[in-house]
Amino acid sequence: MQIGAAFELRPWATHLKFDNVRSIMRARLHLAVSKKCDGVEPDNVDGYANHTGFPLMNQDQYNYNTFLASEAHLRNLAVALKNDVDQLSLLQPSFDFAVNEQCHELGELGGIRYLRQTTSPC
Repeated sequence: MQIGAAFELRPWATHLKFDNVRSIMRARLHLAVSKKCDGVEPDNVDGYANHTGFPLMNQDQYNYNTFLASEAHLRNLAVALKNDVDQLSLLQPSFDFAVNEQCHELGELGGIRYLRQTTSPC
């Protein structure tokens, strides 16, 4: 089930520092719980590495991503890190698993190898 698809929130969540963006994401996580989801996969969590039109820095993205992971865990939801390979080593302790849509295509296999080496198998 893709809950977020109905809530198109670009460009880059208006700005990751705004409280209203965090309120919206809390509501989405609550919706996931109400629909009995086991976990969530927030998308577009690498805005600092893209041309967003906003002055996002890696620390802004790190803060936002750890916020998402913490909020998901508060609701007993597993949470995936999607595509933010550059911050994988920093964010790995906060996330339960990672998804990289184009790791081979973009030459990002190193990040996935790192994750495999630092986590235990299910």
